[in-house]
Amino acid sequence: MATPATHAEADGSQRRRRITLVAALLTLAGIAVVLAVVLSSGDGAPVTRPGDGPKTVSPAELRRFAADGGQPVYWAGERAGARLELTDTAQRNVFVRYLTGGAAAGVPSPAYVTVGTYPKTDAYATVRRQSVKKQARRAAIPGGGLAVWNPASRSVYIGYPGVASLIEVYAPADGQAVRLVRDGAIVRVR
Repeated sequence: MATPATHAEADGSQRRRRITLVAALLTLAGIAVVLAVVLSSGDGAPVTRPGDGPKTVSPAELRRFAADGGQPVYWAGERAGARLELTDTAQRNVFVRYLTGGAAAGVPSPAYVTVGTYPKTDAYATVRRQSVKKQARRAAIPGGGLAVWNPASRSVYIGYPGVASLIEVYAPADGQAVRLVRDGAIVRVR
């Protein structure tokens, strides 16, 4: 049989549980509000979202995108007279294009140096397989990477051991992509 003291203890215990539950819910609500404010503000807003299309960005915005993106992004560094265009596709293929003159973001022209970074778990093995093909040219590059290209193409493909990204460097002028790669210009955005 329950005594008045037992009922009082039970009521106190239930009250403490309710207070703890309400405090936990208020804490979670507060965290949600803070996250919503931070993520919607200019400082915490993503530079671009997958599938948003091309966007002109500053080097600082590109660095922030690369830091927040969860995957490596490669580029040719800052280039005099060029503006950076960033595209992050729905498949998470990332393109950094170097626009010159009055070109606007999204201009459909192959006239610009472009560095693509594609998620690929076996990128280095893929590049190694391509490097032994009859028409292939190859070069070891800084950081233990391997570059491969076909002389008839304007693209060079790069893979690094342990990096799950295939890098493509495209340049409109013959030999320009190979020079960029051999000169060590293609680096991870930091």
